[in-house]
Amino acid sequence: MLKSDDIIIIFGSPHRAMKAEKILKQAHLPITLIPAPAGLVEGCALAIRLAENIFQAVLATLAAAGMEPSKAFRQTPTGLQPVEKAA
Repeated sequence: MLKSDDIIIIFGSPHRAMKAEKILKQAHLPITLIPAPAGLVEGCALAIRLAENIFQAVLATLAAAGMEPSKAFRQTPTGLQPVEKAA
């Protein structure tokens, strides 16, 4: 279940999502691999859920590994909204 202000990051394939999960867990970042919410993207059934307060740390960790997500969304009271990956 998504909470308000949770961030969902999407990758181009399930393989990339699972690789990103491994990188982030090795960095001790509290993330969760989840089924991608319906209708967000085609071709990838997995996403990573994280708290908003670690979003920039997650992006920096993934960038250092060459694993930037393709899209990011924030849970709002009106549903998932796209967010910029750079703050």
